[in-house]
Amino acid sequence: MIKKIGLGLLLLVLLGVGGVYVLFHRALPQGRTGPEAEQLARKMLQAIHDKAWKETGAIRWVFWGKNRHLWDRKRWFAQVGWGQGSSAVEVTLSLLEPTKGIALRAGKEVSGAEREKLLRTAYAFWCNDSYWLNPMEKVFESSVTRRVVQKDGKKMLLVTFSSGGVTPGDSYLYELDEAGLPKKWWMWVSIIPVGGVEASFEGWKTLATGAKVSTRHQLPVGLLVLDPIEAAKDIVTLVGKDPFQELVKRYPALRTQP
Repeated sequence: MIKKIGLGLLLLVLLGVGGVYVLFHRALPQGRTGPEAEQLARKMLQAIHDKAWKETGAIRWVFWGKNRHLWDRKRWFAQVGWGQGSSAVEVTLSLLEPTKGIALRAGKEVSGAEREKLLRTAYAFWCNDSYWLNPMEKVFESSVTRRVVQKDGKKMLLVTFSSGGVTPGDSYLYELDEAGLPKKWWMWVSIIPVGGVEASFEGWKTLATGAKVSTRHQLPVGLLVLDPIEAAKDIVTLVGKDPFQELVKRYPALRTQP
């Protein structure tokens, strides 16, 4: 009986996934490379004040009401927290050497296998959550191909990570407004089995440094919010002290530049 119920549930899941795939899957557009694509990408970076983003030395934000982030962009350090009370976790780590860090659970430091697991989890959270914070900054990385796509009578920017990184082959199609500010994108990414999933870019906020970030993304599964969010020229200006002193003390030879 248990086996029959399990098989029935499996079939229902498969049928459900198949239905979603048929209804929502979109083929990846081709587009064309060249000066027009480069110009469109530069226009987008100008719209989000990319120069000001590069001068933003520290930023903190809350991802989807769950993950709490503090990022020292000058030294590539981060604090990542999640959970509450006895389940509260805070991890302080190097983003360039993510096996080096300090992990606390309910305010008490942990070690061994638990520490290693929390470091891996914190780094994975940071990779995902920081990408949503400002994915546009990566459009001119060496592994990225930029193309112009004609869609619905509009010129859109297709960005493909052709090699390197943790998700080579992932693609994002940006729809921009007249000023070059992203309005929405469609995603073809390895972690989502359906191609062309749409997400909006809303709630644009100009940070204290002058950089612009989108704090709201409407997804098929709900509204993704990156708020509260604040930034400064450096970590001490942002939080009033250096919260990474203990990390530097424990690992004095940490790399601080990629």
